[in-house]
Amino acid sequence: IDFADTELLVTKPNSYETQIPGVYIGGDAMRGASTAINAIGDGRKAAEQMIARANVISRHNLPESRIEQNRNWHTQKRSYKTPPVKVQETNLDDRKNFNLVTSPLTKEQAMTEASRCLLCDEVCNICTTLCPNLSLFGFDIEPVNYLLQSILVKDGKYIIKESGNFEVKQKHQILHIADWCNECGNCTTFCPTAGSPYKEKPHLYLNKAAFENDFEGYYLEERSGDYRLLFKNEGQIYTLKLNKNDYIFESKDVILNLEKGSLGIASTQLKDNNKEFELDLGIAIQMSIVLEGALSFYGHNPVFKNNQFQV
Repeated sequence: IDFADTELLVTKPNSYETQIPGVYIGGDAMRGASTAINAIGDGRKAAEQMIARANVISRHNLPESRIEQNRNWHTQKRSYKTPPVKVQETNLDDRKNFNLVTSPLTKEQAMTEASRCLLCDEVCNICTTLCPNLSLFGFDIEPVNYLLQSILVKDGKYIIKESGNFEVKQKHQILHIADWCNECGNCTTFCPTAGSPYKEKPHLYLNKAAFENDFEGYYLEERSGDYRLLFKNEGQIYTLKLNKNDYIFESKDVILNLEKGSLGIASTQLKDNNKEFELDLGIAIQMSIVLEGALSFYGHNPVFKNNQFQV
């Protein structure tokens, strides 16, 4: 942009507004050469900030009547391409006037065009469809809201503390199958929310040696029909075993029985009564969600035997 001082085009913190009041910037003008996805996202976010600044309230206050669709519906919807409604335009030799060049859609045309919407606010999963290695796997959970607990051990005694809630609102989740990913960044390029799924999603390993060589990730073990999820983080290994009526969560310091419905602590077994530590059970809750995804993944891929990929 050669008609304004570059210093004036610097955005304010957490905003798309420049140093010129009421002037917003985005896309290549703000970040340099990038993708259309980033530019479109900047435009939407900047527009939201403009609307908020103007205190504009939508004139439409319609009740929510849309029924949420299931994953099968979304899969079928994405399996075929519906062409857009053809827009009527005036002839090129009839445009030297004030008539509309592009005619508005009729009610029926507008409804047909709207029906092409993929409802990606419900399920996006773009990354799961464009990954050439199929290293991103979508699965469903029931949204949860658990009372978050932590255990504090001092002088051979433990105290269970409550520290707010742990809530997961989104039904549709994604796992990153780390063994299959070559970190090409394709999912980052096309992510409409400017994320990096291959970096941000939980990393599930299919090969234990690969799991042990990384500094963070998950690995699912099966022993005589029992499933145990291993989580490695900052050099520590945590395990979560799924039983019929409860979970058994284990760290290097403690073994906990967790109630299956609430993931609250049912019983505690200290490994060393003389060691002082504090453990946040948010780790166990995250592991329970990843465990659901891992079990779903293996259920969808019967060619896995003994947790090793069979070629």
